[in-house]
Amino acid sequence: MRVLRKDFMEVVRLRNIWNKIITWNGMTLATVQWHNNPWKVLDKNAKWDEITDRAYKPIAEFYSQEDLWKYIKSFNK
Repeated sequence: MRVLRKDFMEVVRLRNIWNKIITWNGMTLATVQWHNNPWKVLDKNAKWDEITDRAYKPIAEFYSQEDLWKYIKSFNK
């Protein structure tokens, strides 16, 4: 399935996400804006309290929303 950036932005509204977890297209994504790399791909069972700890290691984490998008797109060519 081809995933377009426009669809990605509209469905998960990442422009407006501040500090929350979202499930989209089979992935669990989050932002924790006070972390150095706020954009994260998580295990589906991750809980907010654990991911806000700076010691938590997500599946992947990114400095920018654009980097997160590139990661997601790489799986949906």
